[in-house]
Amino acid sequence: MQIQQGKRTHDTSSLPAWAQRHIAELTAEIEKLRSAHEILTHREWFVLNGPPPEEAESVTRLWFLGATGAQLAFALYPGDTLLVGRAMREESDP
Repeated sequence: MQIQQGKRTHDTSSLPAWAQRHIAELTAEIEKLRSAHEILTHREWFVLNGPPPEEAESVTRLWFLGATGAQLAFALYPGDTLLVGRAMREESDP
C-alpha cells in the first residue's frame, strides 16, 4: 500500500500484516472524517428533540406535506434527537 503524505509517498508493504491492516483502517477513518467535514461545513444546524426519556410511551411524528397530502416521514421516540442541516444563504436571500 502506498500512503501519500504531503509531497511524500510511503510504501507500507514491508510492514507486518497487522500494521498494514491498522494503517488501512486509519486511512478509511480519515476518508470518513473528510467526507463528514464536507457535509458539516457551510451549513446552519439545528436539532429536533423527541420526547424526554421519562415519557416512555410518547412519540413525536414528523410529516411531509405535499400535493398528494400528508405522509409520515419518521418518528422521534423518547431520547431521540434529529440533527438538521440547512445550506447557508447569503444575507440578501429570503
